This record gives sequence, structure tokens and C-alpha cells, in this order.
Amino acid sequence: MNRVGEDALEEAKKLAQKILKNAPVALALAKESVVRGEGLDLAEALEIEADLFGYAAATEDMKEGVRAFLEKRAPNFKGE
Repeated sequence: MNRVGEDALEEAKKLAQKILKNAPVALALAKESVVRGEGLDLAEALEIEADLFGYAAATEDMKEGVRAFLEKRAPNFKGE
């Protein structure tokens, strides 16, 4: 692999590790939003996103994320 490819791969790995620190349910819902919204017009895609955000907002991980932010600490997500 050439140097540019190596740099890109390392940067991708760093980004993946950063993403994986987020709440697992929120990540799954974000992925679902992208998959379901593909090919739809903007209004339909935004409706899907809003519905899924509602699910995310009702999770225990969301509450933990808010608590952690207010307490200035790292969150402890459990996938709930």
C-alpha cells in the first residue's frame, strides 16, 4: 500500500474508533436513517430522521449522555 493509502486507512480507523464511543442505539438509528432515507426526497427523509430521533431521545443512553455532559464526565453507554 502506498503512503497516501496508509494515511487514509489510519485516519479511517481513528474516525471509526471515535464514532464507536457514541451510544450504540443512536449509531444504529443514524445508520437506519441513512439507509431508509436513501433515494427519498428531502421532506420524506427528514420525516424518517425525526421519527428515529424520537426513539433515540427516549433511550436510557440519551439520559446518560445528558447527565455525563452536565457532570462534565465521559458517558457510560449501555445500549439501552
